[in-house]
Amino acid sequence: MARPTHGSTIEPLEVERQTRPDYPNAARKQKVEGKVMVAALVCEHGYVVEARVKESDSPLLELAALEAVSRWHFRPSAPPAPCWVETPVTFQLH
Repeated sequence: MARPTHGSTIEPLEVERQTRPDYPNAARKQKVEGKVMVAALVCEHGYVVEARVKESDSPLLELAALEAVSRWHFRPSAPPAPCWVETPVTFQLH
């Protein structure tokens, strides 16, 4: 579940389709793990039309997080309207 950004009165949106980020090779080689908080503008149809990094544990993880969230699909709000949500993307080596 993604939460709306500060100041929004829209309820949290449910993620309907979520793709895992590709682990960046540079981050894997350096054994970098962490979290990237992404703010995403979700259109009235539930698609992400813009994504931005709000906070990040490592710059090596940011692009992969943005690319992953850009492919997500959310259940539209009721009534359908564009809104910003924030969601964490976590990177862990196994």
